[in-house]
Parts: sequence; structure tokens; C-alpha cells
Amino acid sequence: MANYKDAKFALLIDADNISYRHIDAIIEETTRYGTLTYRRIYGDWAKPHLRSWKEVSLEHALSAVQQYSYTSNKNATDTAMVIDAMDMLHTAELTGFILVSSDSDFTPLAMRLREGGKVIIGIGEEKTPTPFKAACNQFIHLENIVSSADEEKVTANTPTPARKKPTVDRKTMSLLKTSINDLAEDDEGWVSLASLGNHILRKKPDFDPRTYGHSKMLNFFRSLTQFEVVDEKTSSGQSNYFVRIKQTKKKKK
Repeated sequence: MANYKDAKFALLIDADNISYRHIDAIIEETTRYGTLTYRRIYGDWAKPHLRSWKEVSLEHALSAVQQYSYTSNKNATDTAMVIDAMDMLHTAELTGFILVSSDSDFTPLAMRLREGGKVIIGIGEEKTPTPFKAACNQFIHLENIVSSADEEKVTANTPTPARKKPTVDRKTMSLLKTSINDLAEDDEGWVSLASLGNHILRKKPDFDPRTYGHSKMLNFFRSLTQFEVVDEKTSSGQSNYFVRIKQTKKKKK
């Protein structure tokens, strides 16, 4: 997870595209990044399927923005979010925006906000189209932050087997190794774990060790035999972790 200390974010939620059952996980995740100066949720609250949002919106102090659907097959909610986001971009002192949706229609918005110098964090389902993920500085899969209790609520009527954590495939392994090589300053190949995590996110915004069953980047790299991890203590005794690709011992001739 990237570190945005003392940051101020606008949390904008597309209620048409996200289930109310996930709001606890979303709030818990987003408050780790800083202060949520704005907490707004958008939808046509006259629609029956959005009525369940009322209670959780009050519980989490979400400001519900009513947006009527003027014509069929057109999502007016998207337009309302875009207008508000652009107003905030030019009038509010914000570090960035947290856009909660799996809708790729928000890709141009994310790109424009980044052009305005803001940090963009996206939250949505794993199936979210790649363009929206790539437009964010960081994209978080809902599947990685929803607790088991929330999953039970979602699947109470339609039980499904637990989601199996994927193994690190060749493409991901290549991402990890090339990122280390990008940062390594000498033949020893050691790089700061914190710097490495940020570098990986710049290449792949939706990378998350939780996808592979690890809550921390440190534990993720320690679980992989292809890498070495060391803890170089600072003068004050604080941990300072470094990672490198495991060195192969050269055979003596």
C-alpha cells in the first residue's frame, strides 16, 4: 500500500455499480490513506435496488447525491460524479480522489484528475476493465479487502466456494524482477522494499500482495524463494527492509 501521510482525499462512490454490503470494507481501507474530506455517494435513490444504501450511508456519514435518470439506458450518475470531481479539482485543497466503481466510463475522469496533479486511487471488482485500472495511481480489488463476514452476506443465498489465491505467474514474476533491476544501484542488487513497492505500483496500479494471500509486501517477498530479504536496522533500532533477486553461487572451475 502506498503511503500518503497527512493526505486529504475526496471519496466518490458510484452506488449503481457497487454493493452496499461492501461499504464497511471500503471505509476501513480508504481511511488508511488519510482524511476523507469529502464522502459522497451517487445514485437515483428512487430506484428500489438502491434503497439498501440509506442506512449504511447514514452510518458512515456519506453525503447522498440524488441524480435522476432522465432517459433510459443512460447513466446520469456518472455525469454527476464527473461534475463534482471537476469542481473539487479546481476549488478544493485535496491530495487526490478515491473513485469507487468498476465502470470503465470513469477512465477519462481518472486521467484528467491525474493531469491536474492529483493522486487517484480506484476501488472496484477484479473484473474492472484494464483502462480504468491503468488510469489510477493505485487500484484496489474489492475481493482483496472484503472480509469473510462480508462475503458470507453477499453469498448467503447463493453459496460459492472460497476464492482460491492465485500463484505468482511468470508475468508477475517478471514484473517483480525487472522492478528490482530498475532500482538496483550496484552489483549487489539490494533495493529498499518501500521504494520497490511504489515502483511496482507505477508499473501495475492494481498490484496487491493481498491477491496472493499476504497482507504485507514484506511477507509476500519472504514467501518467494526467488528473492532475499534483509533487515538493516537504523541507528534508532527501526527496521529498514531491503530486497534483491537471490544470487546464484558460481561454481568453481
